[in-house]
Amino acid sequence: NSNSKAIGFSVRCMKDNNSSSSIRGEEGIKIYPNPTTGKFNVTLDGLVDDILIEIINAEGQLVFSESFRNTNDLTFDISNNSNGVYLVKATSVDRVSLRKLSLSR
Repeated sequence: NSNSKAIGFSVRCMKDNNSSSSIRGEEGIKIYPNPTTGKFNVTLDGLVDDILIEIINAEGQLVFSESFRNTNDLTFDISNNSNGVYLVKATSVDRVSLRKLSLSR
């Protein structure tokens, strides 16, 4: 598509009940509270050796990116950002998990 523009990552979803996907939803990452007033927690399934957490706003701009080691529970504060929907992306060696987060103050 000549009108599409790369924003740092892409996700292509296809329904196929017979195959597993490396992109996972709720089973890979839990975010709470959601909606949030700014501070929120990210809990990952099991201890993760290396994880990249990215937070992307509705315009596709990366507002946070940091790698973490040997963790499964993190706390973030995005209260200085605008109200709206954000995408929290957690990338590890074997999977990518995506969750929507709503910021409302």
